[in-house]
Amino acid sequence: MVQDKGGQNEEHASKSISLFKKNVMSLNMQNHEINVQDLNIEDLIPHRNGMKLIERIISVTEEMAITQSVVNTAWPFFDSDSNSTLSLIVIELVAQTAGVSNGLDRIRTFGFDSKKEGWIVGIKNASFFIDKISLHQTIITRTETHFKYEKFREVAGTSYSDDMLIGEVTLQLFQVS
Repeated sequence: MVQDKGGQNEEHASKSISLFKKNVMSLNMQNHEINVQDLNIEDLIPHRNGMKLIERIISVTEEMAITQSVVNTAWPFFDSDSNSTLSLIVIELVAQTAGVSNGLDRIRTFGFDSKKEGWIVGIKNASFFIDKISLHQTIITRTETHFKYEKFREVAGTSYSDDMLIGEVTLQLFQVS
C-alpha cells in the first residue's frame, strides 16, 4: 500500500498525466492524421492499369491489410484457353496487399503528398494449394508484417477464394531510396 505524503502522489500523478498528454500531442503533430476511408488504392500503391490487381481494401493498418481481387482477362498469367490464371499470381497479390499497409505507413509518417516508391521483393517462402484460379473468382488476401527495420520488412500473406486456401507466401521487402 502506498501512502500519500502531503499530496506528493497526487502531484506526481498530475505531472505524469501532463507529460503523457504532451507526448500524445507531439506524436499527433509528428504523424499525419489520415482517415483511411478517404484513401483509394492508388494513394497507397504505385501499381496502375493491368498491374494493379487489388480492387478493394477491406481492412488496413500499418502492420496488416486485407484486400479483395477478382480474376480478369487482363491479369498476368491469364490463359484464355483455360479461362484461368496461375496460382503463382498470389505472390503479386501478397506484395500489393503488403504495399497497402506500407503506403498507409508512408502517408501517416511523411504526408499524403510523399513520393510513392516501389519495393524490391524477395520470395522467402511460397506454397500453392491449387494450380489455377478461374476467371471472375474473388480472392481475399491478408498480409501481416512480421518484422520491420528501417526500409526492410518481412511480410507473411495468405490468399483464399471462398473457403479454399490458394497460397501462403512470405516476402522480404526492401525499399531503395
